Amino acid sequence: MLLDDGSKLWMPNSQRCWLVDLKIVTQTYESFDPDDKLLVRVIAADGSSDVYRTSLNSWSASSFLQQFNYLTRHQLGDQLTISLVPKGRATLVNVQYAENGAFHRVEIPKEEFGKGKMGYDDMLDAISWANGTAQDNEDSPQVTEQVDQEEQPFEVPPEELDQLLDQIKSTN
Repeated sequence: MLLDDGSKLWMPNSQRCWLVDLKIVTQTYESFDPDDKLLVRVIAADGSSDVYRTSLNSWSASSFLQQFNYLTRHQLGDQLTISLVPKGRATLVNVQYAENGAFHRVEIPKEEFGKGKMGYDDMLDAISWANGTAQDNEDSPQVTEQVDQEEQPFEVPPEELDQLLDQIKSTN
């Protein structure tokens, strides 16, 4: 991992963790154009907090988000195993979720293979899903129609207002 100050931190290729959140940040450089980064914050099984940082326009970011996109809310909230897999010059990600006492690899539909990197809108949708801000139509409770009643403004009759003002003046 490349840290903010440019130093490198060596991490294991595979770790058991809980997903905390995903976000996009813009990293600025002195001599280069700004670059959008995907930050994947996790809590490792040993209690340490780690952040995977990758360019938003990379195979790693697409791989992370594609894996998270096919997990259920329950699986996203449970323990995961994240494995980094070198593939040529790119690093891909394999995610496994815990279920029934064992880890299972995320199943991605075959029609998703070979599509290439995710587009920006698809990435935002995957981040919203993983962070729990997206709507889950199947598991969401049904919302009943609410009718807001207009609240009447608070008004004091003029004669009471004069009495209150006289009381305030007499106390001073």
